[in-house]
Amino acid sequence: MHQKNIMWLAAVTLLPVLFALAVQYDARKNSGTVYVEQPTPAPVSFILNTANPEKAQTTFRLASKLYGKGVHTTVFLEGAGVLLVHTPFAKEAGYEGEIIVCPECLKLYGIDKQKLPDNVSAITTDISAGMHTRTTDSSAVPQ
Repeated sequence: MHQKNIMWLAAVTLLPVLFALAVQYDARKNSGTVYVEQPTPAPVSFILNTANPEKAQTTFRLASKLYGKGVHTTVFLEGAGVLLVHTPFAKEAGYEGEIIVCPECLKLYGIDKQKLPDNVSAITTDISAGMHTRTTDSSAVPQ
């Protein structure tokens, strides 16, 4: 019996809240402020700081779909994400947008900035300076 009372109390408490949310949503939906299509979509940036294949694949697929719809996209590889620089994830996903990498992270992971693929560029050190407080000692690289 006690459990039924708790369920009724929860239902009675939640119903007015849900009703208020539905009314607010309906008002916004009809006002045109829930989703307004813009003539020029805003640029989208993705930060990928892992070499996890699933996350990389998902990121590049999403970036590719947006890029294909005319959205300016940038994928920024930092941390362990710079290890993806020579992998085929972007190519397999059909991603043709901008890929930039952190020069400090390239150093940290022993990747030569001069050997980056054509579609990848490193941000300038004046932008990346102070971005990472960790050491650039290669012994600090996670194994």
